[in-house]
Amino acid sequence: MRRLTPLFGWPRFALLLVLAATTACDKDATAPLSPSIAGRWEGSAALGAVRFEATFTQSGEAVGGTGQFTSPLGSGPFTVTGTVRGQDVQLVLLSSEFGTTSYAGRFTGANTITGRLQDPDIELKITRQD
Repeated sequence: MRRLTPLFGWPRFALLLVLAATTACDKDATAPLSPSIAGRWEGSAALGAVRFEATFTQSGEAVGGTGQFTSPLGSGPFTVTGTVRGQDVQLVLLSSEFGTTSYAGRFTGANTITGRLQDPDIELKITRQD
């Protein structure tokens, strides 16, 4: 008798289950039309292997700040420049360890931004801590 191979397998199923649970439990479901990014933010990705912490400032649409990242490939500080236009967030992160990368996200709540970090290409959800 031939056994069917699952399309996704257990590791992918577990990851999808975790992502669905986090989305379903979002306490911050409504994003304001003009949110502020100013403050301290944290997030993790790749099942906690990548950690992101940053403090952002905002003046009009302009964003600045500093932060710290930790990953299996290395860790270190970075500086941030970028913009917030409505609920859309565009950030450039500059690290002496890894060079320049970008983050494109959207406020999904007043205290939550969901987006993608480029190079490495991973989804990163960050939440306000203050």
